[in-house]
Amino acid sequence: MFPHIEIETIKAPVTEKNIAKLLEGNPSFVIDCMDHPEAKAVLIDHCIENKLKVVTAGETNLKCNPTLIQITDISDVRNDGIIRTTRMKLKAKGRKGGVKVIFSIEKPETWHSVSDKVKKDFFGTEIIKPTFGTMTAMMAYSVSSYVLCDLAGQMYT
Repeated sequence: MFPHIEIETIKAPVTEKNIAKLLEGNPSFVIDCMDHPEAKAVLIDHCIENKLKVVTAGETNLKCNPTLIQITDISDVRNDGIIRTTRMKLKAKGRKGGVKVIFSIEKPETWHSVSDKVKKDFFGTEIIKPTFGTMTAMMAYSVSSYVLCDLAGQMYT
């Protein structure tokens, strides 16, 4: 579909010690879909320091509504624990924004056990609310669309 695009996947932990090696070669764009705030902060900090384009994805835990996916600066993200923790780690390094985040504004419910996930709907039928199976895919589509628009010099709206 896009014959001129090269995608390199790397299966390795992201640390302060190896981040420069992982991102050598001046990538056109860095896409972060990690779920570990420390690694996210290391990656984002390196990208900002080296003027690499980066977009990061938020969490999908217990979120079900794909119409609530948004893109904004990391400083404006809410209802996302991973991004909140990442933002605090970046703030400790003197970074306060300038990174686009794809995330859901949906407020996740808190579950204490599997039995807590069982709720009753209006008709008394028991329902379970896990992460909506396609939510992660919808986030990936949003990230992909954002990157392709940016590389093509088009506004992502």
